[in-house]
Amino acid sequence: MHGTAAPVVLWLNLESRDAVDELHRAWSASDARIVSPPASKPWKLHEFTAADPDGNLWRVFYDFAWETA
Repeated sequence: MHGTAAPVVLWLNLESRDAVDELHRAWSASDARIVSPPASKPWKLHEFTAADPDGNLWRVFYDFAWETA
């Protein structure tokens, strides 16, 4: 990271829980830095977080709130 700038958080919305898990497996296999593994959260997102080489965070998620409405 350069200077004292905070990291950028990027949100990537996928079409299913399986798609989130599949991308997590692919990124893990390529030695991506996984900050938190996939999990279904109480706020109705199935998500994981990864960091890029500059320290920016990628929150990869699927919103399953509509499934429980």
